[in-house]
Amino acid sequence: MLRPREDPEKFVDIFNRTVDPIYRRCRLSTHLCFGNFKGRAVGPRRYAPMFPAFHDLLVDEIHVEMAGREFAELEIIGEIAKKKDVAVALST
Repeated sequence: MLRPREDPEKFVDIFNRTVDPIYRRCRLSTHLCFGNFKGRAVGPRRYAPMFPAFHDLLVDEIHVEMAGREFAELEIIGEIAKKKDVAVALST
């Protein structure tokens, strides 16, 4: 399994090659989530290591998790909104 924070450019390349056949033929969205194993995040709760590479995802909308994070990295919403639609998860 590729961990996006370790090589975000490679992750974006794999993701984009996967969705390329349907990109622009439908509305695509992806959800960025930190996981929840037994009520605990499975990785560090930071988006910064994944951007700016994730701006190149072939999607119309990026959905970010903000629940239980005290709105940390709230500025990422504005950065995403400059390039794509953005949605925010506010509940757990």
